[in-house]
Amino acid sequence: MRLFLALVPSPTFREKLAVWQEEFSKKAPGCRPVAPDRLHMTLLFNGKAGEPDRKRLEEAGLKLMRRVGKGEIPLPSSRIFFDSRSLPGLGVLSFGPDLSDSLLWDDLREVLEEFGDGRPFWPHMTLFRRFSPDRTEIRPVSDIPDAGFSELVLFESIPEEARYLRLRQWPPESSPPT
Repeated sequence: MRLFLALVPSPTFREKLAVWQEEFSKKAPGCRPVAPDRLHMTLLFNGKAGEPDRKRLEEAGLKLMRRVGKGEIPLPSSRIFFDSRSLPGLGVLSFGPDLSDSLLWDDLREVLEEFGDGRPFWPHMTLFRRFSPDRTEIRPVSDIPDAGFSELVLFESIPEEARYLRLRQWPPESSPPT
């Protein structure tokens, strides 16, 4: 089982992401934008999960959302970078580099490190697949929206069917998973 915890962009942020996708797609003809309903910020991934891992990720999701409280989840940093270097074939938004703009995100990092598999904490969003621009680079993204994320979701990735299955979701003011 391939599981991951992710934040789903709010409608306002999703609109801005679509504008960025349009802008960057001009630099890499033939790239495949991620569909708006599949956009998410990956927080924690487990590519070889079993049922005990699923239960631990559900526990992490509940713990995270209790820390968030009510309201929209803000961006982790006021700095956003479009990265076409770190993952070949992908166009990724990275946040940071230090993610220290928010005490909330320090708390979230602490929770995720408790449940993680030892990988460094790297919240990111994949905007494109098969992304092959003429020049690979990391560059700042301008016009950052005053928006964030509307919910946390535990997904199962099903590569054979090229889809994501929502296993649990938590809006910011919830406590039990839905």
